[in-house]
Amino acid sequence: MKSLTRFPNGATFAFTILDDTDDMTVEKGRPIYDLLYRCGLRITKTVWTLDTPPEKQGPYFAGETLASDKYLDWVKDLDSRGFEIGFHNATMASSRREETEAAISFINNTFSKPLRLHCNHGQNLENLYWGSDRY
Repeated sequence: MKSLTRFPNGATFAFTILDDTDDMTVEKGRPIYDLLYRCGLRITKTVWTLDTPPEKQGPYFAGETLASDKYLDWVKDLDSRGFEIGFHNATMASSRREETEAAISFINNTFSKPLRLHCNHGQNLENLYWGSDRY
């Protein structure tokens, strides 16, 4: 059967990397993304849109979110350089539907392409697959 997928420049396969945003900061990420860019690689950078309230923070609260102007500016720069921006839930903690909808809307209105990828974060209750069904 012939594949319906078409890859650029006649390639017969694709290789991709998805960056899980847990504990990511501008300081940690910038050198890696600058190297990827220099090597001609463009990967998917997942993001959280909103900060997590302190009472809901779990073990992954050290990462920055798009609520930080510095982080938002950096992710906008990545977007402008061809990196895909993906969704890692609205926040690090479980979110209500309204928060998730607002987060997706923010991403769609902020970056050059509409959101195409969602990667569940941890045990967030809004995940499509949760608990043992994740594996």
